Amino acid sequence: MRVNDIQKIMFKRVGFKQSGAVIKLKSGFNIRVYLFKPKRIYQDLDDFAERYEVSKNKTEDYLILEKMNRKKVIL
Repeated sequence: MRVNDIQKIMFKRVGFKQSGAVIKLKSGFNIRVYLFKPKRIYQDLDDFAERYEVSKNKTEDYLILEKMNRKKVIL
């Protein structure tokens, strides 16, 4: 898979407190990234999207989880 094959990355909430992502491809099956450990993978996907200018979408629920996780790191 190449960067050009990726249409966008969608970040969403999965379950009560879990993060997830779906990598939408231009053709073929989408790739679901759910319940991965370490959870740093979601930050890595976000950094990847920024670096290679891949479109990304974060749901409101995902943004709430992201904010909660930032507060845990600070404490």
